[in-house]
Amino acid sequence: MKHAVKIFKSLVVVMIAVLFVQCEKDDISSKEENAIQMSGNDFAITSASMVGVSIGDNGHTGVILMSGSETQLQ
Repeated sequence: MKHAVKIFKSLVVVMIAVLFVQCEKDDISSKEENAIQMSGNDFAITSASMVGVSIGDNGHTGVILMSGSETQLQ
């Protein structure tokens, strides 16, 4: 029984240590929800489309990302 209590106390100490250890944030998230970073700048995505062609076992896909408003596109 003493062995089980010793193991339990050790597990509690390890769990508490894990709760207080924080990992450094590696990636920088963009400020906008629908955005990606290109050349260090945020690119807000308002519309996206994919165009693909497949013949036999070979295929190609293109992705188009658009940013802007109804009157201005980037």
